[in-house]
Amino acid sequence: FNHNEATDWVEGSAENERDHFAGKFISELGSYTLTGYYVWDDIHEDNYQRLFSAAEFTSDPDSDRLIGDWTDIAYVNQLYRRGWSTIRENNFGYLQLEGELTAGLSGSVGLYRHEMDGRGDWIPPYIADVVDDNGGAEVELAGNLPILAAGNIGAIYFVDANNVALSPTPGCESSITFPYGGAGPEFDPACYPRNAIPVQSYRHTHYARERDGLTADFDWEMALGDMTNTLSGGIWYEDSERSEWRDW
Repeated sequence: FNHNEATDWVEGSAENERDHFAGKFISELGSYTLTGYYVWDDIHEDNYQRLFSAAEFTSDPDSDRLIGDWTDIAYVNQLYRRGWSTIRENNFGYLQLEGELTAGLSGSVGLYRHEMDGRGDWIPPYIADVVDDNGGAEVELAGNLPILAAGNIGAIYFVDANNVALSPTPGCESSITFPYGGAGPEFDPACYPRNAIPVQSYRHTHYARERDGLTADFDWEMALGDMTNTLSGGIWYEDSERSEWRDW
């Protein structure tokens, strides 16, 4: 069993943890050997951000542009490092039986199963708008979750005290310059009334996978004249199912 913790080297706000367990047994059953193995891994990582150009790297080679402190601008908070997380759990195990079947003929057969559940996080600087509220209070902010829909009809950036979505002041130009070279007026608090409330969401990309497999192989050793030859063969069959979905 192993437990380790680490942070990022850029600004030190990441909270990375990993637990790992592995066990194995080998049993001799007459002329056969039975081997079993199991491993469990549970990990939480706050990730790094990629840079998009050589010029961006040259401007500050010691930063990936993620931030460790929460600000009052949702557009900037999308780079909050602890919101850029990867969480995943793996379970894997196998059994293998091997031995000599007859003189000159040996083989093995194995079964395995792998289960993986994971999630990737991000903090978008908006809330997905999936219901047409006809100018009324946004149902997405009413707390009646979950809200299911076939897709987004837009995005909500700021609301008033009654949870009615607001639009930026016509003609306003955003003064935001970070990240990604700046933002449009819909993200800038300066383009809304002073009492406007910024909204932000916590997006999860879930993924899961299940794998079941069978392996079998043989070695057949035979003599042809004064030469010894070995014929080897095997099969590998796997059934795998993967799913992926998102929620906010």
